[in-house]
Amino acid sequence: LLQGEVDQLHEMFKGAVQAGRGNLNDNLMQGQDFMGEDSVKLGLADTLGNLDEAVSLAQFIKEKSK
Repeated sequence: LLQGEVDQLHEMFKGAVQAGRGNLNDNLMQGQDFMGEDSVKLGLADTLGNLDEAVSLAQFIKEKSK
């Protein structure tokens, strides 16, 4: 029962990633962790940064969308 729910959530997550990132290789979406530069190289992240930079970017995007 629990495994079915985990599988369903994984499929939902994969769908959201595909929608946001485009055509990614399904082999990248098997539950592995990718760090830093590897994530950028694989198309899973746009850039490297820290929390302050992420917050600033989110605020910028929010203001731009008004």
